Amino acid sequence: MGLPFDPVDLSFTPLSEKCPREAFSCGDDTVDRWFREQSENHHSKYRCRVTTVEAPGGGMPVAFYALSMKSVKQHLLTKDLVGKMFVKFTDQFPSLHAEWVAVRKDLQDNGLGKFLMGVILNDFFEAIDKFGLQAMTLEAIDQKTEDFYYKIGFRRYGPPVLRRQMLIGARAVVEGRNRLEQGA
Repeated sequence: MGLPFDPVDLSFTPLSEKCPREAFSCGDDTVDRWFREQSENHHSKYRCRVTTVEAPGGGMPVAFYALSMKSVKQHLLTKDLVGKMFVKFTDQFPSLHAEWVAVRKDLQDNGLGKFLMGVILNDFFEAIDKFGLQAMTLEAIDQKTEDFYYKIGFRRYGPPVLRRQMLIGARAVVEGRNRLEQGA
C-alpha cells in the first residue's frame, strides 16, 4: 500500500505538552498507555528523552521513540557480542537504551519502522564518541519485533527466559556506517 508521505519529510521534535498523544495507537496497549499517560512526566523529569515524529501537514504523531542511558552488565554478554564492542570492560558499561519505539498501527509494515530505526541508530552513532557508549539496547515486545530488530543487527543478550533484551554493539554500527559511506 505504501505511506501517504515521504519519510524524508517527517519532523522529529522533542515531546511537548501540546502533543496530541491521546489519538496515537501502535496497537500495543502497554506502549500506547505509556505514551498517553507517562511519557510527558518521564520526558520532563529527564528519565528519558521522548521524540515525536510528525508527517508533513499533520499535528498528530505518526511515531515516537524514547531514549535513555542504561548500564549493562558484561557477564550477560556472549563473546560474540563483546567482539562487537570497542574495548574490554570489567563489570558494566554504558549504553543508549531505546525505552520505547512505536509506529502508528495504520502505518506499520510500510518501511516507516525501518526508517525510524535508521534515525535512532544515527543518534546512537553520534553519541558513541561523545559519551563513550559501547552499545545500544532495547527490549522487543514480541517475536515479530524481535525478528525486525534482528534483521537490523540487534542480538539477544541476557537470560532468554526473562525478556527479549537485545543489543547492537558500537563497533558494528560504526563499521556499518563506514561501509555505507564507502558505497559498499
